[in-house]
Amino acid sequence: MWSQLLSIFIAWLLYCVVHSWMASTSFKQVSYQKLGLNDRSYRLAYVLISSLLLLPLMYLIWADSTPIVWQHQGWMKLFMDGIALIALIGFFIVARSYNMSSFMGLTADNSSPSLSISWLHRYVRHPWYFFGLLIIWTRDMSALWLLSCLAITVYLIVGSRLEENKLISQYGEAYRYYQQQVPALLMIPGRYMSDEAMLKFNALRR
Repeated sequence: MWSQLLSIFIAWLLYCVVHSWMASTSFKQVSYQKLGLNDRSYRLAYVLISSLLLLPLMYLIWADSTPIVWQHQGWMKLFMDGIALIALIGFFIVARSYNMSSFMGLTADNSSPSLSISWLHRYVRHPWYFFGLLIIWTRDMSALWLLSCLAITVYLIVGSRLEENKLISQYGEAYRYYQQQVPALLMIPGRYMSDEAMLKFNALRR
């Protein structure tokens, strides 16, 4: 068991470090200047390498033989599966608000960057992360999967803050106002971007 836990810990640590480094502004600048990449080719390389780096992690999770920490039974299993299904649907709904072809690096996006939000972004700033957390934490939990979930959660918290620092640099006061109105990773009842707040947000981002 301990060898499996150590292996998955090291694998997640390496993945998070490399993934964060590749997403950094400094790496992006070097890839443009030294490797001759542009926005499209950088994004394509980023997605491909990130996907390949997940393969060792997927194998370790598939080969998991560590003890079960908890396992859902009966109506609780149905309830958790229902939450995961709703989260999966939400994941694809969010994807429709993005230019996925450009996001994957398959086509170039020549439009000017703009701070636009979908209706789900009015309830949580990072809906993909929110739905992803729902999916992973509603599964049956082995020791290895628990360690993986903790690693993913910490990385999403840290990664979202690094991402938002870049968004603040790019969009300034408009994004700071958005942060004040909408929670980052979890939907909180009663806290969302109201129509009135949306009007002010639109005025700030012009």
